[in-house]
Amino acid sequence: MVRLADTSDFQIQQQETDLSYRLPDFLIIASILALGALALFSVDRAGDFLYDDVYYADCARSLLANGFYGISGRPETTQPPGVSGILALLCLAGGCTHAVFLSAIAVLETLGFLACYELLRRQLPRAVAGGICLLLMSSSLHFSLATQWVSTCFPLLFTTMGALLAARKLDKANSSASRIAWGCLLSALVAAASMIGSMAIALLGSIVAWIAISIIRDRGLGFARLKKFAAVLLVGIVVNGLWMLRKPPDEWPVPGFPRPYFQQLSVKNGHYPELGNATPRDIAVRIGRKAYEQSVMMTEVLLRRWIDISWVSLLILGPALLLAVGWGYSVWKTGGGLEEWYFAGCEVILFLWPWKLDPRSFLPVAPLACLYIWRGAFGLRFLARNKARALGAIWLPVAAILTIATWRWMHGVGAFGPMRHVGGQSEMSLAAWTLSGILAGWLAWKGSAWVDFAASLADRRPRASQRHW
Repeated sequence: MVRLADTSDFQIQQQETDLSYRLPDFLIIASILALGALALFSVDRAGDFLYDDVYYADCARSLLANGFYGISGRPETTQPPGVSGILALLCLAGGCTHAVFLSAIAVLETLGFLACYELLRRQLPRAVAGGICLLLMSSSLHFSLATQWVSTCFPLLFTTMGALLAARKLDKANSSASRIAWGCLLSALVAAASMIGSMAIALLGSIVAWIAISIIRDRGLGFARLKKFAAVLLVGIVVNGLWMLRKPPDEWPVPGFPRPYFQQLSVKNGHYPELGNATPRDIAVRIGRKAYEQSVMMTEVLLRRWIDISWVSLLILGPALLLAVGWGYSVWKTGGGLEEWYFAGCEVILFLWPWKLDPRSFLPVAPLACLYIWRGAFGLRFLARNKARALGAIWLPVAAILTIATWRWMHGVGAFGPMRHVGGQSEMSLAAWTLSGILAGWLAWKGSAWVDFAASLADRRPRASQRHW
């Protein structure tokens, strides 16, 4: 008899695990602090800036000297003033040097991953939550950004992860005092995140989407959440509205930078705004390219090695598919939580962005991407148990296309050009897509009966072993 999905499958989505601290928690926190200390003592000691992040320092000096956010009388209207404000505070405290600025970034990275672990351990096993944080934090990309660049990446990671944590606390708060305390903290974090990076507007969008879905599914719960989060939304809207009132100087005859973000999204290519506005086809191509770039970046960060940049590679397409399945599995039965809709909002912004994907924009949401990649395995198990025939029928032609495309990649046929040695990635991908196609065909043929077949095989093994002994 076919088993329905275990209710435990969905406990990883919205219900919090045991929150008491145990020895593994202290070991993981100690490891995060150790990596943070390593970054802190490894910051670049150069006396001056070497990259374009000098702009933040110049704006900080302008804030202190003239009370003006910008350079040479030109107001800054695209990058919010949060990072420059942090640097200005450091200067007021007497630490107005390049090394001090980078040290602050390293500290914010450490705080961000501590908040990230605290958020993830509520939804995942401790080992998985800690592994995600330590894998990301120990990557060369994170380490170089934390020790060489002043950027929005780690301040945004800290404020957004902290905001998602505070939102969970506010949602569960029962007393008036706790609601006021967590509401004030959440409002401050939302305002801070909005002033650090414009992508934090996804926080407001996620709260709106979460409340709207809650009202549709359970009107009483939805309006209770609306009452709790109304002040937070108001603060966020006011802060973002005041920032958007700053108008850029009309000195460029072409669209795109430095015009407001929504106008920048409309161009065909941010690097070449003279090409004009994008068509629907350009937008579709841009979304596919950004999904590809994000998957490449995620795989290289997690595996710590170069991978061949072919879209049919298992190491590129595999994580992207798992992420999509994991996110869909998270929202399918529960409607999704705040993290799901925040991640979706960030992905929409990143996919529509007309420039090449910047690691500094993607890394603040990388922990959530890892969360949904992990959940993707649970989503596939659920589909295989309950929608086996549909899963097999959908995946069989896809697997066939991928197998043929991988074979062409291996032999340098067509658009793939001459074959390059890629360390066995093409052979591994061909084997994986072929095997998945065979399994998909079996699922399409057997349907949910495969569960009973697998159970009968499992029952026979112990009996055969007993007869042998």
